Amino acid sequence: MVNNDNIISLNNYDPSHSVKPEFFNCANETEKAGLLNLIKANPGIHILDEIDSQLKELVKLKNPKLTLSAEETEGLIAEELNGSSKDDYGVWVYYPWSRKLIHILSEKDFIAVRTNRNQYKLTVEEQTYLSDKTIGVVGLSVGQSISLTLAMERIFGEIRLADFDELELSNLNRIRTGIFNLGLPKVVIAAREIAEIDPFLNVTIFPKGLTEENMEDFFHKGGDLDILVDECDGLEMKILARIKAKSMGIPVIMDTSDRGMFDVERFDLEPDRPIMHGLVEDLDLTKIKDLTNEEKIPYIMPMVGFESISKRLKASMMEVKQTINTWPQLASSVALGGALGTDVCRRIFLKEFNESGRYYVDLDELIADKDAKIKIREVLTYEPIEEEKLEEFVDSLEEDQGDSVSDEFQSSWLKTAIKTPNFANHQPWIWKWKGSSLYLFFDAYRSSGFTDWEFSQSYMELGGAIHNLCNAAAADGYTANVDWIESEGFQEFIASISFEKGAKNIEEAKKSLELLDFRFSGQTLNHLTIDTIHNLSEVINETDYLKIDWITEEGKIEQLEDLMANAQRFRILNSQGHFDFYRWVRWSKEDLSNHGDGILVDSLLSDTKDIGPLKFAEDWEAINYLEKWDKGFSFKDLAKRSLTGSDAYALISISDVTKVAMLSAGDVVENLWLKAVDLGVNFQPIGVLPAMYNRALNKADVTMSANLKTKITKDYKIFNELFPSTEDNKGLVLIRFLKKQNEKETSVRLPINQVLY
Repeated sequence: MVNNDNIISLNNYDPSHSVKPEFFNCANETEKAGLLNLIKANPGIHILDEIDSQLKELVKLKNPKLTLSAEETEGLIAEELNGSSKDDYGVWVYYPWSRKLIHILSEKDFIAVRTNRNQYKLTVEEQTYLSDKTIGVVGLSVGQSISLTLAMERIFGEIRLADFDELELSNLNRIRTGIFNLGLPKVVIAAREIAEIDPFLNVTIFPKGLTEENMEDFFHKGGDLDILVDECDGLEMKILARIKAKSMGIPVIMDTSDRGMFDVERFDLEPDRPIMHGLVEDLDLTKIKDLTNEEKIPYIMPMVGFESISKRLKASMMEVKQTINTWPQLASSVALGGALGTDVCRRIFLKEFNESGRYYVDLDELIADKDAKIKIREVLTYEPIEEEKLEEFVDSLEEDQGDSVSDEFQSSWLKTAIKTPNFANHQPWIWKWKGSSLYLFFDAYRSSGFTDWEFSQSYMELGGAIHNLCNAAAADGYTANVDWIESEGFQEFIASISFEKGAKNIEEAKKSLELLDFRFSGQTLNHLTIDTIHNLSEVINETDYLKIDWITEEGKIEQLEDLMANAQRFRILNSQGHFDFYRWVRWSKEDLSNHGDGILVDSLLSDTKDIGPLKFAEDWEAINYLEKWDKGFSFKDLAKRSLTGSDAYALISISDVTKVAMLSAGDVVENLWLKAVDLGVNFQPIGVLPAMYNRALNKADVTMSANLKTKITKDYKIFNELFPSTEDNKGLVLIRFLKKQNEKETSVRLPINQVLY
């Protein structure tokens, strides 16, 4: 009888889950008696005796040159039996978990017949060499596919399996087993399947998964591992296992079951190689121990190469904890991983593959329609103003008669003007001095796009910039005379400004400049009182074309913020909105500094863990899936989390949507902002909601699908009830008043030489 102690050894294992096959060699009388007792004690046992077919295969294998007749085959079988009965030949294997008793060839002959079709892709010598190898597999979803394929190809002598999880129904989309195994540990299922393929293979199982406590046993007990297959989900254990493998100088392989991405780390050939290709060198393991899978996404993204994962997986990742529990895997991808893992292990052992790296076997690319048309994303963009054209236009203008302005004043006034807050920090201005006159132009190329309905945001920002420029001039004793321009010949022309010495409001202007630079860091904000609301409203009520509506009730604030969160989702799912949003997002302070414009992503989020979904969402092709599926609610949740701490909201609406009116509105809103600073309250201007509603209500607007317009229009009815002025006016800007101060962070600006021609 074969010594079954070396077949499957167990680690902290529940003995009620049998995984050991029992062997009976009937040439041994004691074992034969044991077999008969087993059959007698188990009347329902299922006996399968196909020894005849196996013997036929064996004699054919030993005589490949001969075409054997039935008589010749029987003669060779008789020689093989050498006088013993067929019942006593070979071994009987009993699988207690299925109550099946199988009659098979003895170990040497069984292996020879079972692996015969491997030759000569594997020679007998190579097969024998591989039978001394020990492979460790951590994680038994993709890992099960790899383990079973390794067993079928028989390229190990021992395999160690680690997984703490039990089989659930949702696992059956990718794990090859039956529903009768539901609730069983995955290591038990894999060990049983390997034993059913080849009972002579050695399998060691670790039902608690790979842990810091059992790691030494996993890597060393019974002999050192020769290769590690990492398919576990645990981020911390992925790193710890690689650190251990590197210290031992053994290779690590990993399949991700997406686009056939396969990692190979040859620590055996490159002992100084950084783990995970150097992608986790700055990772602090102490910080990730207790994170949820969702919270680990920002750390996992660089490891799996988020920029290279499939579009569908990116879309799916954005639905984690929304409409799905975790990231998806398909059986076809898992099966491919089994093939890749086995192939790479074999070639590493046979020294036919000696590289490290990240590889792709992307079936979508390898097997694709030859005439597949690339879908072009159509978005509305504008060309930058040609400097030569602008120069020619300015040369054609008559110079305004004004007092001369020193170079020092010219520079300092412009630096003040471009400090003007703007929605996406897109800085839509171009300035040109001619003599003592200053000309302002609108650079539509720098429009914030989707939220810049009728260029309303840009015009307001240009009006605000003029406001601050005038204050800067007044503080230095000059009066700025502004002539707003409606030019048919050069529509980008906004205003001409001339200056004359003498100013009446010097002290007031100086105070405005101080307020412009003021930030709330370390300061206590004043609560938004009735008096404060009245004082701020006066700024708007002084005009006859602007109105202001307030919301201070908690219930209405919640209603509005739900609409705002919806708007963020609609914006990301819209081709134009998505393009314009990501055009201005900056992913790091270095990125922000290098561009000199845009918004740091951290300022858009309440928690850095939200960067993961936003980064995945940068890929429009992935978002296109969410739009088709009517998903993407994570963007609504993300927006809601960033809206906590609102004290009140105010909507400024406008009755006159001409360019000059909106430029004038910018002057008024800038004055409102400065007054709010003076009163000790902090607000955040928001343009996306009113702009989106204005677009949806405009039948001629082509930036939205009919389906999206319908959804937005439904929300607009609620918005209209919250802000009655929108019955007659167009919403221009929504102002959010904050309960807490902002952290001190000054927005970057483009260098003067990039906005001054």
